[in-house]
Amino acid sequence: MNTVLEDGAQPQPERMRPAREASAARRERLGGRSAPAGTHLRRRWAIAVPLLASAVLAGSATAQSTGAWTTVQSMGTGRYAPGIVRMADNNILVAGGYHNAPYETAGAQIFNPLPRTWAATGSLQRARNFPVGVLVDENRDGKDETAIFFGGYSSYYGTLNTAERYTPATKSFAYLTYTLNRKTYSSVMTSPRELFTATKLPSGKLLLTAGLRTGYGTLRSAEIYDPVTRRFTATGSLVDTLLDSDAANDDPLDRYGRFGHDAMLLPDGKNVLVAGGKAWVPGQPWPSLATAQIYNIATGKFTKVPYRMNYARDRVTMAQVGGRILLVGGTDDQPSYRKDPLETEWFDPSTMVDTNGVITFTGSPFSVGPSLQQGRMAHTLTPLPDGGFLVTGGWSMERSETVNNLAMTEKGTTAITERYLPTSNSFVTVGSTKYDALDPGAAQLWKSDATGSTFLGVLVIGGKQCPEGDAYYLYPPRAEIYTP
Repeated sequence: MNTVLEDGAQPQPERMRPAREASAARRERLGGRSAPAGTHLRRRWAIAVPLLASAVLAGSATAQSTGAWTTVQSMGTGRYAPGIVRMADNNILVAGGYHNAPYETAGAQIFNPLPRTWAATGSLQRARNFPVGVLVDENRDGKDETAIFFGGYSSYYGTLNTAERYTPATKSFAYLTYTLNRKTYSSVMTSPRELFTATKLPSGKLLLTAGLRTGYGTLRSAEIYDPVTRRFTATGSLVDTLLDSDAANDDPLDRYGRFGHDAMLLPDGKNVLVAGGKAWVPGQPWPSLATAQIYNIATGKFTKVPYRMNYARDRVTMAQVGGRILLVGGTDDQPSYRKDPLETEWFDPSTMVDTNGVITFTGSPFSVGPSLQQGRMAHTLTPLPDGGFLVTGGWSMERSETVNNLAMTEKGTTAITERYLPTSNSFVTVGSTKYDALDPGAAQLWKSDATGSTFLGVLVIGGKQCPEGDAYYLYPPRAEIYTP
């Protein structure tokens, strides 16, 4: 059961626990993306080599008809599943992530897109991986200027309920606090969360949805973060379909919550789509989900979508294309098979009727979309100025590529990148990154001056490299830039 702290309550200390307690469970819930037990003596590790601040690796920029990749200065520190935020000054702030399994790093770095160099900055108060980093507007002036890193996982303390605020002037992180009646209180989430979503609402508030609490299971709860008051409040939970009044198209898995899903504000600005992910079911494997729900902002309630997606999709990503939402990638993990579908699928909001917050559908909102060139999960999806997006990295159950001059046809991380072209409604490959990895970080690069803003490309960093399935893994400290 999730505990909601009342106004002024102090958070309970994060529970310390040995890393080994959760290692096997985390490998399973993340899809088995770690080396098997007993292989630690033969793993190959990435070596972090400190570089001068002015140093730039001589990377190859392989020309493509739709862009090119360039390797730039290494981070010096490998990071798997870090938080990443493009700040108001266009610098990229990267914090946390796994550095030397099974331990996380509290370290943070800043990437300047113009000289393409890294600089150190202050460290997180708590080392964590899978934090969710968001730039928020604390002054209601329409400017997103403050970076907050929410939740995540600690090998010592388990899933975290704390959030940290970054102050550029002092280059430092501090636990989130709020002031009430001239007293300062710790501001913590209503539940510890990792692998959850943070969706920005038109009001500037954030909707934090579901996620995992390691050792307890997946969550159905959701909460609202108000960046002006710096406080969290509970909102409606995901629908437990075994308890609702409408049994049509119920999926019993929905009662267990979800993590590894994605969420996106719909074009109407009134509702949020939550789709895919994975659930924890007692006594069963971690099944991926083919269900979706709608959060209505006005009522603060979720409604199930009474139609199933074409595939279950764990670690799916979403993009808005025109008036529709495209669901991309993810693993369809069933008892009898496991695959990464090439087919994407559309969610069409025009099939949805919102009557004063009561959501109904005139027909199925899901239809098959264009196919990826490479199936994948735990990848990145970064919007591009042309209305398309870039897809990089991830884990694939069925690869077809060459890694270290070896033909790879079995499961493992992928280096193939592809771009969605809205004019042709299709995906095209745009070369490969130097490193294959799952859960890398990615962010748009921009420069701004008196004449306006110019798009510079997409930065892709870190991740977890498993090129030969589960045989071994490493954390490359790489940084690569895609230039359209």
